Amino acid sequence: MKKLLVLGAVVIAALGAYLYLTREPVGARHAVPLPVHAEIPEFHLVAEDAAPFSRNDLKGSVWIADFIFTRCSGACPVMAGHMYKLQESLPKSIRFVSFTVDPEYDTPERLKAYAEITLAESGRWRFLTGDMAVINRVAAGVHLGKVDEPLMHSQRFVLIDKTARVRGYYDSNDPAHLRTLEKDAKSLA
Repeated sequence: MKKLLVLGAVVIAALGAYLYLTREPVGARHAVPLPVHAEIPEFHLVAEDAAPFSRNDLKGSVWIADFIFTRCSGACPVMAGHMYKLQESLPKSIRFVSFTVDPEYDTPERLKAYAEITLAESGRWRFLTGDMAVINRVAAGVHLGKVDEPLMHSQRFVLIDKTARVRGYYDSNDPAHLRTLEKDAKSLA
């Protein structure tokens, strides 16, 4: 019996040594790649500084998008607050784009004022307006549906990679989703 216990201890020690010596270093494991959900369609809109803005202006950048409107007193200010926190915590190479779902009201001037209120970093976090059909095409292209009714727009953030592919959707009201968005955005940057 004693020999069996000693043999068992030797086998366990050998197995432990093998596992220790063949382990991967911390951080060496490769994360599962983020799925590709869609590709952002081409768009030509107008930014808060009244300059033309297109998908091409984001080429080579990881970016986070959302759909908001400046008259919103409910979800949009909360979303803007979360977007601001992401702006502050993520690398400067990551950009942000807020598409208005109320382009008739949200002129470049109103979007510029909204950008100032939300403490958006100029040139990094852009607010876009323009033709409602184009905004609807972008929303549909990222699988968020039409945004004809401002009150019905999505409250999700969308993570887009350097080649304009949608890599994730994140509930802006869920702290766990926001932490995952931060991690995923850093992994793409």
